[in-house]
Amino acid sequence: MARAGKLMCQYDGRDRGWAWVILASAFINWAIILGTSFSFGVYYGHLLHHFKHSMAETAWVGSINTLLVFSSGPLTNLLTGFFSYRVVIIIGGLLAASGCLLSVFATQIWHLIITYGIICGLGFGLAYTPSVAMVGLYFARWRSIALSVVQAGVGTGCLLYAPLSQIIMEKLGWQGAMLATSGLCLQMCITGALMRPPDFYEVAAGGRARGNGGVATAEGGEAKKTLSQLCNLDVAVLKDVRFLVLWCNNLLWNAGFIIVFVIIVDYLCTNQNFPKMEAVVMLSIIAITNTIGRPIAGLLGTHKLCNRMYLYNVSTCLYGIVICLYVIDGLSFEWYAAFSTLFGLFLGMQCGILPIITADMFGVETLVSTFGYLMISNGVGNMIGPPIAGWMVEKTGSFQAAFYLASSLTVASSIMMFLVPHLSDTQKPTGMPPRAAYEKCKLASV
Repeated sequence: MARAGKLMCQYDGRDRGWAWVILASAFINWAIILGTSFSFGVYYGHLLHHFKHSMAETAWVGSINTLLVFSSGPLTNLLTGFFSYRVVIIIGGLLAASGCLLSVFATQIWHLIITYGIICGLGFGLAYTPSVAMVGLYFARWRSIALSVVQAGVGTGCLLYAPLSQIIMEKLGWQGAMLATSGLCLQMCITGALMRPPDFYEVAAGGRARGNGGVATAEGGEAKKTLSQLCNLDVAVLKDVRFLVLWCNNLLWNAGFIIVFVIIVDYLCTNQNFPKMEAVVMLSIIAITNTIGRPIAGLLGTHKLCNRMYLYNVSTCLYGIVICLYVIDGLSFEWYAAFSTLFGLFLGMQCGILPIITADMFGVETLVSTFGYLMISNGVGNMIGPPIAGWMVEKTGSFQAAFYLASSLTVASSIMMFLVPHLSDTQKPTGMPPRAAYEKCKLASV
C-alpha cells in the first residue's frame, strides 16, 4: 500500500496506444517548425538578390521568425488556459501557413518581416511548446526516450527541409518554395487534430479522484496540477545573480550560433565558389551531428564522475573556436564538412547538457519557470545576431567579420559561465539521482 501523501498514478493510454500517435505528431511538428526556421539561410541569398536590400535588413525576416518561435511561451500559456493544446496547435498551424502563403505576394522586404517574420513565427511559437507538452502528458515510463525522439525532429527537419527547399527554389524560385512551405505548415493542423486530451488520473493515496480530460481532483482538496499551471513563470529566480549570468550566457551563444546558420550558404557560394547545393548540404551536416550530440551529452551528464558545468562550458567554447575555421579560404568541400560536423556536434552537446546544469543550479522544481525565461533570451539572441552580422559584412566587405563576431560571442558566453562556481554553489542537490533528474529535465528543455 502506498504511504500517505504520495501520489498514485492510474492511467489509461500512457506509454502505449494513442501515445505513439501523439509522439509521431510532435516529431512532425518540431521537424516543420525548427527545420523551417533554422534553414532560413537557404532563402537568405535569394532574398538579397530579389529585393536588393541590405544584408542587415534582410536578416530581420528570419530573426523575428526565430524570436517568436522561442519567446511565445507566455502567450501560449495564456491561450492554453482557455483552449486545449489541440486547438492552440491548430491555430498555430493555420497562422504559419497563412504567413508563408502571404509571403509569396511580398514586393518589399518589410512585407516579409510581417508575413514570414511575425505571422509565421507566431504560428510556429504557438505550436512549439504544446506539441512537446502533450508528449510529456502521454508518456511516463518511456518519457525520456519519447522526448529524445521529439528532439530528433529538429535535426531531421533541417536535414530534409534545407536541400528540398533549395531544389524547389531552383525550379520555381523562392516564392514557389514559400508556397510549398505553406502547404507543409498546414500539416500541423492535421497533427494538432490528432492530439486529443489524455484520459488518466492522479490521486492521493487513500483518496478518490475524478478524471476530467486529464485533470483530477482528490478528496481532501488535494489537486493534480495541469501542465499549464506548472508553466506559470516564477519571478523568484530573477533575483539570483547566477541566473542572470546564465541568461546572458544564453543570449550570447544564441546570437553567435544562429549567425552561422544564416550566412554559411551565402558565404560558401559567394566567397568559396561552392555550388548552391553543396553549400546547403552544410546545414544538413550540422543538423545530423547536432542531433547526435544531444544524447551523447545527456548520457555523459548522468555519469557521477562528469562535471556537468565544465562539459557545458567546454562544448560551448569548442564550437565557438570551430566557427573561426570557416574563414580559411580555398579549402575543399571535405574540410568545410568536417568543420560543420564539429560545429553541430559540440552545439548539440551544449544543448543536451543545458537542462541538467540548470537543474543543478536552481533545482528541478523550478526548471519550467527557469526555462521559460531562458527561452526568451534564446529568442532575443536569435533575433539580434544575424542583423548585426549582416551590417558588419557590408561595412567591412568581408564575411570574416561575421564569423569572428559569432565566434567571439560564443567563446565569451563560455568564459562568463566559469565565474558561476565563484558566485555560489552550482551543485545544489536536485532531490533525485542524476539519471532521474535528466529525464525530468528533458520535458522543460525541449
